[in-house]
Amino acid sequence: MKKVCLFMSCCILTSMMLISCGGGSEKASGGGSGAVTMKEITLPEGPVTINMMGGAHLITTTQAALKKYMADHPNVTINFEKYSYAEYPVKMRLQLSNGDAVPDVVLVHDIFIPQFVKSGWLLDLTDMIPMDQVLPTMDNASAGGRIYGLPNQASTVFAFMYRGDVYDQLGLEPPETWDEYFEQALKLKDAGYYAGAMDPANPNDYFLWYMGMLGGSLFDRQGKVSLYKAEEALEMLKKAYDAGVFLKSGQTSTEGDYWTVFNEGKIAAFPGMSYEASRYLTNMDPKSPAYGNLRLAPAMRFSQDGPLNFSVDTTFFSVNKNSKNLEAALHLVQYLTLSEEGCLAFANVDGEGINATYTTAYIPGIRKVVEQGTTPWPQFGGQRVISDVAKILLDTLPSIPYKDARSPEAEDIAKRIVGDMFVNGKMTPAETVAKLRTELERL
Repeated sequence: MKKVCLFMSCCILTSMMLISCGGGSEKASGGGSGAVTMKEITLPEGPVTINMMGGAHLITTTQAALKKYMADHPNVTINFEKYSYAEYPVKMRLQLSNGDAVPDVVLVHDIFIPQFVKSGWLLDLTDMIPMDQVLPTMDNASAGGRIYGLPNQASTVFAFMYRGDVYDQLGLEPPETWDEYFEQALKLKDAGYYAGAMDPANPNDYFLWYMGMLGGSLFDRQGKVSLYKAEEALEMLKKAYDAGVFLKSGQTSTEGDYWTVFNEGKIAAFPGMSYEASRYLTNMDPKSPAYGNLRLAPAMRFSQDGPLNFSVDTTFFSVNKNSKNLEAALHLVQYLTLSEEGCLAFANVDGEGINATYTTAYIPGIRKVVEQGTTPWPQFGGQRVISDVAKILLDTLPSIPYKDARSPEAEDIAKRIVGDMFVNGKMTPAETVAKLRTELERL
């Protein structure tokens, strides 16, 4: 019999680490401390077929990460069902709501999984999770103190990306606080550089990032409109925008002139979510003065009472409660989300046409990524970017804002209202937040 070790938390849910969230509410969601015992899940010896469904890009990445698993378990056949982002949740809902036994394993975005949990379609995974060894990123997949999904991607944290050569020339170091960043941005402007890029008509990314780094979000953990720290986020963002330190274009967007200006070497700092770093692998001109001089550092602190960092979004592996292959499905999900091998596999995905490298939320696996290192990125001067992002995860233990099916529309509303504030300049941050709250509460 082939077995894998699976951890089970010995502490009851009420003793788990409480994670602070926007609006002041708290909920247990991992990253705490406590004793764990071992449980063994047995993979059947005979032929086993597991059906996995999800979005095409993420399933393709998972397929690449499972090469070793499939080689080690030749009796397991995995059918990968891949659909577009728009198609897969519709098909998944239809099959799960009908009580179908397939798919056995689903890969679900954070905005969709709350409905799946409330509908009772997913298997309770709580007892297989070592709560003290997983980042606090499972609230969206939780209900009633039980957990129904394990994070696939955890390394979407805020980071400070910059031109190392420019910073050296100006005698600057990566900022530790937002105030330091703003002072540096003014110096960069005087030297002919931008310190980021924001399209005033579409400032939503920056708005959500700033709010997240202050500890706020659109919704609280109960799904109610929160907007905690929204006004403060807009005041800080407006201060930077009014000072002229941003290029007026979407950061890393293929629209507008961001990449033209960047490749000309005129952008020296570009704080943002760590996943954006991979876009410089494909969009940066090797002849650009920025090539080989990029660096990624931990994010600056936005406030003393705010979090060290936050994770903007994730996806979850879950098991269909009606699956006829529960043991095999659990064995697979454990490998993908609660093993060092699985974490290393995702951090080192190497496949033609696949531009996705990240870690899972399993802390021992993240440590292993830091210890073993990942592929150096020449655009970043040989920096092992994914390993350094993994270290940021260990140092900050970020949580994730609550999201559900309303989130895309809520973000569109925020884009329109916050964009109006920057484009027309007639509303104050306080008035903007009040208008945003009114419209969000109608959802």
